[in-house]
Amino acid sequence: MGYSKPLPHELDSFRQMGDPVADEVIQRMNQDPGRPDVRALFSRLIDQVDIPSQELPSSLLEMVQELRIPEWADQTLIRKSEEIFRRHGPRILLVLYFKSLPTLYACARGAEVLLHTGRLTRTGSDSQIFARRIAETGKFMISVCGPNGLKNGGLEVIAKVRLIHASVRSFVQRGNWNKNEMGVPINQEDLAVTLQTFSSSVIDGLEASGIRLSADERHAFMHHWKIVGTCLGVHPDLIPDSYHQGCELRDLILKRQVAPSEGGASLTHALVSFTAPFFPKRLGRPSMWIIDYFIEDELAQAIDLKSNLPWYLRFLPETLRKLFSWTERVLQRNKDLQGIMDRLSYLLTNGMIGFFNLYDTRFFKFPNALRMEWKIEAKDQDNE
Repeated sequence: MGYSKPLPHELDSFRQMGDPVADEVIQRMNQDPGRPDVRALFSRLIDQVDIPSQELPSSLLEMVQELRIPEWADQTLIRKSEEIFRRHGPRILLVLYFKSLPTLYACARGAEVLLHTGRLTRTGSDSQIFARRIAETGKFMISVCGPNGLKNGGLEVIAKVRLIHASVRSFVQRGNWNKNEMGVPINQEDLAVTLQTFSSSVIDGLEASGIRLSADERHAFMHHWKIVGTCLGVHPDLIPDSYHQGCELRDLILKRQVAPSEGGASLTHALVSFTAPFFPKRLGRPSMWIIDYFIEDELAQAIDLKSNLPWYLRFLPETLRKLFSWTERVLQRNKDLQGIMDRLSYLLTNGMIGFFNLYDTRFFKFPNALRMEWKIEAKDQDNE
């Protein structure tokens, strides 16, 4: 039997469910008398999800090593999806940061968990902590979508993310956490909507920026993320088969979860602050109006974006839509103008890679094929 849209009461049940496999691994480690410093390990994992697997305790290493691509995975579709990422990766990262993440921040209960997660490490100021979390999201996307990503370390990254999620569930629920009202931290409903913001929402964001994927390309991209979702421990009943099913599930969950919150506003402010240095100073803070362009009014209100936008920027979203549409038609005739359309995307990508170099991320291997394709600069971008 194939996927069918869950009913509201089923989603309520999924809010009380975590990831049984990863949760059991963390529980066993917590009960082991000779366990390592769990908090120190968690802090290191969350700061550096691509830490070499051999440096993990044996109790965690086993799960990392045993994760496999599902037997039903179609390698032809995976390659097609990887080609989409090769061609449009910088634009996809732009959508990820300025559409997908703000959408998640608009989900009040999920935003509260994200705030808890960032502060659990206690390894710096809030701005430093959230900047690293935001950067790790881009690294995750590159790891699983890059050339042979799932076979080339992507599965290890996915396994470590599952362990981080399980650690968050363990740590957060030790405090004053209202499970009945909030659900289990990083529960299955939250995982499901996150998966869709990385898949169906990215497809929507690409189209909004002038890149319309064909039906076959949409199918390939969704199939790729169905594999990622399965490996991440998302319940099969919450992983749609098609783009349209994904949009339907995403919108259903957003209708249930979107609400104004201080957490959502704080996380959005951290995102804007993190990306601001990537763009020329003369542009001001373009992150705010790019977010405003990509997301709906209800989401913008939930993250308190509208009140922070100058009145004259309220006209930019429609202007951008027309610009993107016009530019895409021009680019089909003149590839030399590609820089006009992709400038913001490349500035963001270069800035993000430059940020990686500021921290101890020597274990992250940025694929050479993508570096050449995307024209990534060898050193940090000068935005003066």
